[in-house]
Amino acid sequence: MKKLAILCFALCCVMPLMAQQNSIDKLFAQYSGKPGFKTVVLGPKLIEQSVANNEKTSDIAKKINMIRILSSEVESPELIAMVQAVADSSYEFISTTAENGEVTSFYINEVKIQNKSFLMIAHRSGKEIIMEVRGDFSVTDITQLSKFGVKQE
Repeated sequence: MKKLAILCFALCCVMPLMAQQNSIDKLFAQYSGKPGFKTVVLGPKLIEQSVANNEKTSDIAKKINMIRILSSEVESPELIAMVQAVADSSYEFISTTAENGEVTSFYINEVKIQNKSFLMIAHRSGKEIIMEVRGDFSVTDITQLSKFGVKQE
């Protein structure tokens, strides 16, 4: 009876974690290929090649397993509502920036050590962009990677 109780407890702990990651997968699957939506998926080899000339970002790129981007050319309040629900239930809020009518929010899910997930949600009049980065990285790594190619003035 004790073993059964321990097994049930373990399953109750693991199931929500699996559901959290699958929620973002379902969102990408639901909108991928639909008219008015574009999906781009970058694998680790392409990511490494794109930053190969910069030693600092090259080290960070080796920690990334995948980058997925879903963009919409049509206004889609349902998409934003769905991704916001996933972010609120499965991710930890990092920050939000609002500038010139564009709002960008950043979230991280560090539950799985080898497969952390960084989520960016950007929306402005009629256009939505969702980006997910998966890998074994820290928020600092993502910050450093975001500076790649940006000229400091």
